[in-house]
Amino acid sequence: MTESLTQKLASRIENSRDLILTSNDEGKRRTLLLRICDDVIMHCDPMVAQNITNLVHDYYRSVSQIDLDWLIGFLRTNTKIDYEINKREEALDFDRQFSTNTGMILRQFELPEIVPLKRLIDSGRCAPSPLASVKMALKRLAKYGIVYEKFVFIDIGAGLGRNLLLAADHAFQKIVGVEHSQHLCNITTDNIAAYCSKRKIASSLFSVECTDALEYYLPKENLVLYFWRPFSDNTAEKFVKKIEKFLEIESHDVFLVFLGLVYPAVKNSCALECLDMFLTEDLIDEDNYYSISVYCRKGQ
Repeated sequence: MTESLTQKLASRIENSRDLILTSNDEGKRRTLLLRICDDVIMHCDPMVAQNITNLVHDYYRSVSQIDLDWLIGFLRTNTKIDYEINKREEALDFDRQFSTNTGMILRQFELPEIVPLKRLIDSGRCAPSPLASVKMALKRLAKYGIVYEKFVFIDIGAGLGRNLLLAADHAFQKIVGVEHSQHLCNITTDNIAAYCSKRKIASSLFSVECTDALEYYLPKENLVLYFWRPFSDNTAEKFVKKIEKFLEIESHDVFLVFLGLVYPAVKNSCALECLDMFLTEDLIDEDNYYSISVYCRKGQ
């Protein structure tokens, strides 16, 4: 497997860590760090290069001095998980079969669009949910009495849209992807068109909403919301309040499906309760499997 931009940058900074910290002059440290970044990103898309430069510059402005261990840790987050994802994707034929492009892993700063610091740090990376886990979760919804035709499926942080395509195997009333990256939304739209052409499905079933999840207006319908860590715990608190407000006003049924960890705000919500939790057949790493947790309105 080829080394990603993120891995290259983390390795170069880690290898130069002692050299950077040799100087007591914070200005010299910044200059050396930026020189390393420039060397790694010199052949990148200009906007990706600008995002990485902004990450270092803006982070410097937010702290008195750079924390190299934090920066290296930030870049290395999910390295082992991503290794398993890449291995799993290489074995799949989903994209080859449907002429789609849904298997990439992209950090926020690797997107060819200008991304502000808050989104760089607060938003999750784009990565394909494990195919078997999503299929299992979608099929299991019937166990909870869900009549697919009466529900709208919404992927919060839709990335490249694979979950939307998998949801089309069930008769949802509508399938919606919420994603704040215009670049990813454009690819998702192309993926939907390619998939619909292969499967002879009406593209009108799908909707791609290019917006921040906190600004997205939840439709007044029965909902299935899917999450795989699209944002930080702090943003999750705000989004859960949005859901709680919806439940307070609307009588519609709402199901929340989580791949992996569930946000503390969900667990602590007085309006939600855990309906089910189970392990899937997909590996997170060498020793652990993904879990699916399903929450619904308390007493629903």
